[in-house]
Amino acid sequence: MPDPSETRRSWWRLALLAVVGWQASVPLRDSDWGLFGGITFGVHELGHLVFMLTGNEFLTVAGGSLLQLLVPLGAVWLMRERGDALGVAVAVMWLAASLGNLSWYIGDARELVLPLVSMGGEGDDHDWSYLLRTVDLLEQEKRIARWVRGAGWGMGTGLPLKASGASADSFSWSTACSCCVSAAGSAASSRPCPGPGCPDSDGPGPPGA
Repeated sequence: MPDPSETRRSWWRLALLAVVGWQASVPLRDSDWGLFGGITFGVHELGHLVFMLTGNEFLTVAGGSLLQLLVPLGAVWLMRERGDALGVAVAVMWLAASLGNLSWYIGDARELVLPLVSMGGEGDDHDWSYLLRTVDLLEQEKRIARWVRGAGWGMGTGLPLKASGASADSFSWSTACSCCVSAAGSAASSRPCPGPGCPDSDGPGPPGA
């Protein structure tokens, strides 16, 4: 039978994922920041400074948006390397929220009604007004914003469920395990195992392995 303590931990992880998922959906539903808003804003501003080192104005302006997507992507990769399915799911939802934030920014490229914190000079305070005008796509800002928001919804709903296994039992594989489940699934052995895949055991590996 499944370990009751592990089952409880699994359901707590599901509850945590539900709360984080709800918060991640905030910037996908409206132009509010949500749980990830503060860190996303900080990463965005850092991106301008990092890409400023290239000496290219376009990359400097685009750097904020680029880094606010690259950092969550890096978090997804790191959590995947650690074999942490719950961490992957949370990082993917951060990426989804970041896409949501970005979509409202893009959609505001012509209307210019969002309150902004600018690091630039006068005239080009709005990143996406400058970027889309430079590539002659300013009139497509709403369509591009919908695409970006749609990508955020896709990631925020499908991939975390896949990463987490979409079930409480699957979360038992989300962190390095201390014991391996036997093939019969009737009991857990006392043999230590190195990670979530339990490669030393006769039991099944993590979902999707």
